[in-house]
Amino acid sequence: MFNIIKLSESVYYKLLNENAKVLVKLILNEQTNKDYPPLTRSDKLKINNINLFCSDFDISMLKRTLKDSIELIQRPDVEQLLNHDAKIVLKTMEALLEGNQVRM
Repeated sequence: MFNIIKLSESVYYKLLNENAKVLVKLILNEQTNKDYPPLTRSDKLKINNINLFCSDFDISMLKRTLKDSIELIQRPDVEQLLNHDAKIVLKTMEALLEGNQVRM
């Protein structure tokens, strides 16, 4: 583990910018959270596509992506990977998701 624990120490942590702090928290949380299997590369690509489609407000592509990955976005560890646009669009789309509740 490439000194991620060292980066999480307060002496070094306060030197990081906000994006780096979020990444350090995310990596540490992913390693300690054993409730869900770690996200695969394809899962991360799906989350990235969801963020992109929500930012561009491309609802048709978003609905196609959500058909295959509704369980993925309901995971609590995925919520922190969604951008603000995705959280708002997914929250308002609950009626279109055929009764599946999106936890936000």
